[in-house]
Amino acid sequence: MVVAKPEILTNWTSYMVASYLIKDYKLCVEIWESIDQILGTNPYEKLKKHEANELYLFMAKVYETMGEYKKGIKFVTKYTKFIVDDCRRNEQLVRMYMNNN
Repeated sequence: MVVAKPEILTNWTSYMVASYLIKDYKLCVEIWESIDQILGTNPYEKLKKHEANELYLFMAKVYETMGEYKKGIKFVTKYTKFIVDDCRRNEQLVRMYMNNN
């Protein structure tokens, strides 16, 4: 599906979630890089705000699960303007900060 219709974000997102479920976190990061290229600098052109919110929080969760807390913190900080759920964003950051120390 990803090869046949690479412009459809739902295909990429499904592939990333499936990779997460089988614990292939490195593949999740690689898939994210493809998604990030598709989204460009303004993900709201392709996604609704709540969809972007969930996608960015999911990727932060991937970094947290990998134990890559510094990368996760950097990721959330970089994309904070697209994470509209302040409470969940802050909870994610606190967990990563606490685990990083």
